[in-house]
Amino acid sequence: MFSSKPLRLSVVIAALDLSCGFARAAAPDALVPLAIKDVTINDGFWSPKISLWSSVTINDTFDKLDQHGGFTNFDRVAQGLSGNHSGEPWWDGLIYETIRAAGDFLAANPDPVLQQRVDGYIARIKAAAAHDPDGYVNTAQQLENVGFKWKNPPTPGDTHDDDYPHTVYNAGCLVEAAIHYYHGTGDTELLKVATRMANYMCGIMGPPPKQNIIPGHAVSE
Repeated sequence: MFSSKPLRLSVVIAALDLSCGFARAAAPDALVPLAIKDVTINDGFWSPKISLWSSVTINDTFDKLDQHGGFTNFDRVAQGLSGNHSGEPWWDGLIYETIRAAGDFLAANPDPVLQQRVDGYIARIKAAAAHDPDGYVNTAQQLENVGFKWKNPPTPGDTHDDDYPHTVYNAGCLVEAAIHYYHGTGDTELLKVATRMANYMCGIMGPPPKQNIIPGHAVSE
């Protein structure tokens, strides 16, 4: 009598061998993210725009933030003053995001003049963070709502539930700026400020007995 078992076994072995061969042939190379400094853009469309952004736009943005008191907020915190906060409560975040952009530009095209300017701003931020024993920095709360780091003070008759300031949002922008600036320049001063703030947040936020702090804005995740 004819038996199909050897045939079946041969088919299975052949199929396994074939599938392994396909698997070996189809295995893709590992994807490695490119660093900004490893990318060169040299074309007629993007190159002029990138040149304009790095030489004009980034400096103009810093000029406007400085002229409208954004960096003075950090100076006032460092000096232990209160009141007279300039701008919106999320201005710290805008400053950090501009530093982040500067870090990316510096990674692609080192510019000692721009780096020196940003380093000066970082020194002022660092001085403000050093004023708080825990490394907390959020100029709007420190100047206008002293003692209220994570929630806004209660307002009589106010029934809305937006009690959380932009502390966590600003902190997220700080961390991103510090990482990008480090990758762009190798400088760790802002990274130290961000790490201290992040460690403080980790010690404060979380399940009981920690505080259930719910940010009203993304970024810190």
